[in-house]
Amino acid sequence: MSALLFIGCLCILLLDNYASFGFSIIIPLLVIANMAIVLYFLTKRDKRAIVSFLALVTFFCFFSSFFQMSFKKKQENSISILSYNVKGFSMRTKYTHDKVEGCITRSKESVDNRDKKIINFIAKNKPDIVVIQEFNYLVLKDLLEYPHFFLGYRHGVEKSSQIILSKFPIVNKGYIDFPNSVNNAMFVDLVINEETVRVYNLHLQSFGVVVNSKMFNKKSLSSLLSKISSSQKMRIEQVEQLKAHMKDFKGRTIICGDFNSTQYSKTYRKLKRGKKDTFIEKGNGLGMTYSLFGYPLRLDYVLVDKAIDVISHENFNLNFSDHEPVYVKLGLN
Repeated sequence: MSALLFIGCLCILLLDNYASFGFSIIIPLLVIANMAIVLYFLTKRDKRAIVSFLALVTFFCFFSSFFQMSFKKKQENSISILSYNVKGFSMRTKYTHDKVEGCITRSKESVDNRDKKIINFIAKNKPDIVVIQEFNYLVLKDLLEYPHFFLGYRHGVEKSSQIILSKFPIVNKGYIDFPNSVNNAMFVDLVINEETVRVYNLHLQSFGVVVNSKMFNKKSLSSLLSKISSSQKMRIEQVEQLKAHMKDFKGRTIICGDFNSTQYSKTYRKLKRGKKDTFIEKGNGLGMTYSLFGYPLRLDYVLVDKAIDVISHENFNLNFSDHEPVYVKLGLN
C-alpha cells in the first residue's frame, strides 16, 4: 500500500493522463490506508510502520489535506460569493397536446421544480455575487433582484451558458474563449468599496463521458481512457490561457467555478499557484461538491489572491444538481 501511495504521488506530479487522473481520485483512500497501517504496526512495535510513514511524509510534502477543520472569523465589511454549477436547472422539454386546436406545443420545465429550489436557496443566503455555470436564460427573470449581471450568451456561439450576478457595479466584462471546446470562462470587473476587483467564472473542459454499464468492455474502456487523457491536457491548456489573461489585470482577482479536476490534479495546482483555496483556509470536512457513485469529490472551487482574507467557506448537500454549491465570505480590507 505504501508503494501505491509513492507511485500515486509520482504519477500526479509527473503525468497528465488517465493514470494521473485515476490516482488524483483514489489518493485520499491510499492516505487513509497508510495511516491505518502506521497505527497498526506502531501498536505491534513493528519497523514496517516506517515505510508507510515515509509514504505519508511524501504525500504531505507535496499536497494539502483532503480533510479540513477550521473556525469562522468574525469580520465586518465582508462580501459573500456563491459559486454553483446548476446543470441548466435540470430543464427538459415538455410536449402538450391541445385537443381543441389539434396541435402540440413545446415548452421547458424543470425536473422536480429544481429551478425554484435553487432560486429559493440563493434568495435565502443572499450572496453579494452569484457565479453560475451551466446557466439557463429562462430562469434569469427570477434573479432580477440583482441590479448588475453579465449573461454569457452570444448568438451563434456554441458555448456552455454562464452568468455572474452582482450587487456591485460592473465596469468591465468579457470572455476567455477556449478553442475546440464548448466550455468557457468569463469575467467581470466590480467596483467594491472604491476598488476594482475582477471575478472570473470558470468552467473547465468536461470529460464528455456518460458513465453506465455499457462502458465496461474493451472498446469502450479504450475510448474512455483516451477521452480522460485528452480532457486532462485540454484543461491544462485552458488554465494557461486563463493565467495569461490574468496578467493584464493589476488588481485583486477571485476565481470561481467548476474545474472538473480534483485538488491533486496538475490543473488545480497550476491555478492555485499564488492563490488561496477558500476550502483549505476555512473549510470543514471533505468539501464535497460532486458525488461519483457516492464517492465524494471536490471539483468546484473559489481561489483568491493572497491579499484577500478568507472569512468562511461553506459546502452544502442539496442534490438540486449534479454539483453542489460553494458559499464563501471574503474580506477586502
